[in-house]
Amino acid sequence: MRWWSEAMGKKAKSKTCLHLVVRSSAELVQRCGAFSKEGDAVLFVDDGVMWLAAANIGEEPPFACSSMFLAADLQARGLLAVAHDLQVRVVTDQEFPDLLRKHATCLTWK
Repeated sequence: MRWWSEAMGKKAKSKTCLHLVVRSSAELVQRCGAFSKEGDAVLFVDDGVMWLAAANIGEEPPFACSSMFLAADLQARGLLAVAHDLQVRVVTDQEFPDLLRKHATCLTWK
C-alpha cells in the first residue's frame, strides 16, 4: 500500500491498517480483532455486513479500534435501517478511497 500512497502523491500518515471483513463469521471477526490495534480501522463489506444480523445484533465486535460498515452493502441486504438504529458508523462508497489512503496497509478477512 505504501507504494500506492506515494504514487498518489501522499504518503500514508501512519503504520495503521484498514481491515476489510468480507464474511460474517464469529471466528473470522475474533481473528481480525486479535490483529487489530489502536489506530487501525475495521470496515465490514460484502457479506461481512451481516454481522449486524441475527444473533450478532447489539454484540460489540472485539476490536481495539473503530469499526464501520459499508452503506451500499448494508442497503443491498436490507440492513441500513438496523445500522442506523444501532448507531454504528456507516461509510459511503465515496468515503472508501479516503480510508484506503489514510492507512498504510490493508488486510482482507474472508
